[in-house]
Amino acid sequence: MNPKARELVSIHGKPVAVRGLTKAYGAVKAVDDVTLEVNAGEFVALLGPSGSGKTTILMTIAGFETPDIGTIEVGGRDITALPAGKREIGMVFQRYALFPHMTVAENIAFPLKMRKIGGRDAAAQVEAALAMVRLEGYGGRRIGQLSGGQQQRVALARAMVYQPPLLLMDEPLGALDKNLREEMQLEIKRLQKKLGATVVYVTHDQGEALTMANRIAVMSDGRIQQFATPMEIYDRPANLFVAGFVGETNLIDGELARDGAAWRFRLAGSADTVALEGQDAVDGWRDGMRAKLMVRPELVRVGPIRDGAPSGLVEELIYSGGTVVCMVRLPSGAMATARIAAADAAGVTVGDTVGLEWPADRVRVFAA
Repeated sequence: MNPKARELVSIHGKPVAVRGLTKAYGAVKAVDDVTLEVNAGEFVALLGPSGSGKTTILMTIAGFETPDIGTIEVGGRDITALPAGKREIGMVFQRYALFPHMTVAENIAFPLKMRKIGGRDAAAQVEAALAMVRLEGYGGRRIGQLSGGQQQRVALARAMVYQPPLLLMDEPLGALDKNLREEMQLEIKRLQKKLGATVVYVTHDQGEALTMANRIAVMSDGRIQQFATPMEIYDRPANLFVAGFVGETNLIDGELARDGAAWRFRLAGSADTVALEGQDAVDGWRDGMRAKLMVRPELVRVGPIRDGAPSGLVEELIYSGGTVVCMVRLPSGAMATARIAAADAAGVTVGDTVGLEWPADRVRVFAA
């Protein structure tokens, strides 16, 4: 490879700071006083449903939207007032935005051309970018000759070829089928780690965020509901929205019950209670207060009925490879889901009344 091509093996990612960002469209606040700090070389996902504000934040960082209030810094430099073309930020869109009349190499070289870089230097950087996304030898092809996954790799190469300190990605895998999307998730993460790039990645796919990001900002109604590692968000969601939005979960109705100095949770429609060991009492908790208990399906065990413990009627068993999803109707009428090993489900049949257990230190309770 040309020695110049080796220059692309590292992108010096820079930190990003969004402070007090607010953006309204008429009477609607798309982003409401958001502060977000991303470390150099970190992969941060903005995760939320449509209308949560995640894309508006990305477009504001990119310079395609102007904030009403707030500042944006990259590498300690205030870029709030800079036009998009002066920010030196790489961007990957969901629809790739590739030029169909250009070859693959011409598409990748386009950002270099805009920066007056040409000749052998540009050719070497394009060659290196193609090698990085494993498309060596594809430079002369037209975009229409490529598969969706190959087009996405070209879009990545184009965003990285001039070594920007920050890469922004807006739902970049949304147009791919499931298997290819999962393959590209790993590929993007591999490239990001290899290059040391700073990435801010917008997605509504919780599995994608959990797989790829170092930290996730979960958004709703223009605000960040929780900004933490994937493990923290999955195991210790900050509120009911995060608990219900990220991952499969059971949210079981009931009420808080004082047990001396400790607390228990009484399930709706029964006298059954469960211990609460993994969560300190929250200010304002009262005996008898309505609440919801969150427990992940993979933590629920199905077994014999025990006095005072939750139980229910098995209504459905769904085989899903190595596990079986067991749907259990609780006395309140609500459904609880247990995801159990296929071997453990051998003795369970539809119509059985079974006991339910879970680790007391792995549940979360939210006052209703």
